[in-house]
Amino acid sequence: MNKLTFILVCSVFINVLLALYLVKVRWENVQLTENIEALTIQNNKVLELHTKLITELNILNSNAKNENIAKEKLQMIDPDG
Repeated sequence: MNKLTFILVCSVFINVLLALYLVKVRWENVQLTENIEALTIQNNKVLELHTKLITELNILNSNAKNENIAKEKLQMIDPDG
């Protein structure tokens, strides 16, 4: 086997290895993209729940809500009038 043939065989071998590595990297890229999409959906759901809970907290902590509970359920009267 002469020198040129050896170089050609080595080049083909290296190209095959690089092609396999490229396939592996692209596969990982697809998987990561799918994971990002799933996590984005999950994050949006968590943000929506967070907004609902903050709204509920604000309603429950409002003075009007507390006064209404005091008047209706505890039958308290407003000292100011």
